[in-house]
This record gives sequence, structure tokens and C-alpha cells, in this order.
Amino acid sequence: MSNSNHFRSLIPLFVFFAVSLIFLSTVKSAETAENGTNLESTRFTAGVVLDMKSKMGAMANKCMAIALSDFYARHPSYTTRLSLQRWDSHDQVSSSG
Repeated sequence: MSNSNHFRSLIPLFVFFAVSLIFLSTVKSAETAENGTNLESTRFTAGVVLDMKSKMGAMANKCMAIALSDFYARHPSYTTRLSLQRWDSHDQVSSSG
């Protein structure tokens, strides 16, 4: 598979991830308890299928982890948390659409 075809297969993943972050950024910050701690968080689980052995898959995995970390560091009061479940495609291409 050429690099351009591999990149095109990751575009839906990046679009989904961007839309998820935009959705989470619009959620109002949760009210805090009297002692200033956050109330219980709500987890939103999303599945991500990547070819972990490819450079693009490894880079996408690292970028998503950094993006989530940076997002929640900047918005610590958000109680909705995106939790990514990662699966390795083992170099198999799949179309989701």
C-alpha cells in the first residue's frame, strides 16, 4: 500500500477524533463540590483501529494520546472523558462507510 493510500485510510479517524474533541469542548464545565473537587466523571469510549506496526499508525496513536492529555490539562474541570480503545489492524485495510 502506498503512503498516500495509507494516509487516506486514516482521514476518517482524524475527522472522528476532531469532532469528538469539539464536542467535548462545548460541554459546560461541571459544578464542583464545596471542597473544590470535581464531581464524578463520565467516560465516553471510542474504538480506534490502527496499524500499530506502520509509522503512520504509531504516529497517529502518539498524537491522539498527546492531544487528549493536552486537552484535559487545559480543561481539568470537564467531567466527560474520552477513553480510546485501540486495536491493531495487523496491516489489514478496512473501509468503514
